[in-house]
Amino acid sequence: MVRLPSVVHVIRAARETARRFPWVLLSAFVSACLCWVLTVNRSNSEELEESLSRLLLPAILGISVFFALALWLERSSLAARRHWIGLAAGTVVLGIFWLSYRQDSPQIYIYRFCQLALAAHLLVAVAPFQRRGDVAAFWEFNRILFQRILQAVLFSSILYAGLAIALWAVQSLLGLKVDGKAYYFLFLAVAFLFNTWFFLAGIPSNWRELEVDYGYPSGLRMFVQFILLPLVTLYVLILYSYLVKILIVQEWPRGTIGWLVSIVAVFGMLALLLVHPLRGQPGHRWIHLYSRLFYAGLFPLVVLLLMAIWRRVSEYGLTEDRYFLTMLTLWMTGIAVYFTFRRQPSIKVIPVSLALLALLTVAGPWGPYALSRHDQTSRLRARLERLGILKDRRVQKALAPVEFKDRNEISALVRYLVDMHGVSSLQPWFDEDLKRRLEKDVARTRSGLFSRNTYAQAKAITGMMGVAYLDVWQHSADPKHFSANAPPLWNEVRSIAGYDYL
Repeated sequence: MVRLPSVVHVIRAARETARRFPWVLLSAFVSACLCWVLTVNRSNSEELEESLSRLLLPAILGISVFFALALWLERSSLAARRHWIGLAAGTVVLGIFWLSYRQDSPQIYIYRFCQLALAAHLLVAVAPFQRRGDVAAFWEFNRILFQRILQAVLFSSILYAGLAIALWAVQSLLGLKVDGKAYYFLFLAVAFLFNTWFFLAGIPSNWRELEVDYGYPSGLRMFVQFILLPLVTLYVLILYSYLVKILIVQEWPRGTIGWLVSIVAVFGMLALLLVHPLRGQPGHRWIHLYSRLFYAGLFPLVVLLLMAIWRRVSEYGLTEDRYFLTMLTLWMTGIAVYFTFRRQPSIKVIPVSLALLALLTVAGPWGPYALSRHDQTSRLRARLERLGILKDRRVQKALAPVEFKDRNEISALVRYLVDMHGVSSLQPWFDEDLKRRLEKDVARTRSGLFSRNTYAQAKAITGMMGVAYLDVWQHSADPKHFSANAPPLWNEVRSIAGYDYL
């Protein structure tokens, strides 16, 4: 008979979780408050809204950063003062990230947030296991994390749905007015506070117990062996069929092949990580063979992926997305080499190496932002110089009409630079202050971290070059699509007699 935990036990467990992870819960609380202020109590001050938006991402990032630091410090020699050391170290990391914000290019701020969040989540997986070995405990710990995430999401979804229906019932049956904001407040409370607290409450604190062999979960084995691995094998066969087709037809691989190969590789690695404890057990020796074949089979797909990336970069230049795809491809190559030729590979290499890659490419002249900006600026410079629009590194307005192909290329390059790196990336070519000019010519719109009007800015800048701007959907000089605006017609019926089309 299963005994349900008492209210006293639940309160005691919640209190112990708060003592163990105080800064994680504080980050979750601050994140919920900022989301509420930004979406419900919106300020008329654009500067205040931008400042709060700028704080939101570090607050959310703090959940995983403080969590990784807390786990690492628990098993270090600094455990006695782990709370204050964790607070100091986490504040430094989040402060550096906060200072990296540039008003002209908030898109990079969001990209860096994604990189740091990925690195922090991966470091959580290995934070308590600094010593060599501990592979069994490492796997068991991450199994518990994975299981706890699923439980937290399920319980939070059920709790929110139940409370939301209760609010609706109160309004519908009892006639009490319930503001629509109450549902959003409830969502933030459950998503950030309950979900985080419930997840943290199940994190193991007795690390020695993780080394005890409790047996492999049969449900997980059936899921991986009969669902996940067959699906991965199916997609690998499809990719190899596509590779054969390319060799026969002699055509370049499509751009979408990159993300498909990456997804297959990631899910294949995940499946092999999930069945790792069964590798040496009788009746499961096939896992070792499958692992060797899978990683060896990645090499032709990596070559296919590199061909697709090279084709896109040679035609359209380097961007942040193509940079990340290239780095992911090189990482997959290194992992495939390691697991193919290493006799006893350690599965801890996968999260550690990917986390380090994410951290190393956050900034620097070798990073995606500096390289992409330099490459795209060089492509735009070469195009403008060839057309005589850029002379002595200064833009001269084009006097003759510019051909469609050149207009399309210039519009795309300006649109990318303005959207990703801001108008300051083009300022050296103009004597006039672009920001001041755009503030005067472009209609004032709400602009911030999550809402920007770069379309009007790019169009205005190409106009200053004497080039008619082309939208991203215009692929020919004689477009087949057009747009028109008319007064709303949904409140009336009009006759179309005498006309063929409406």
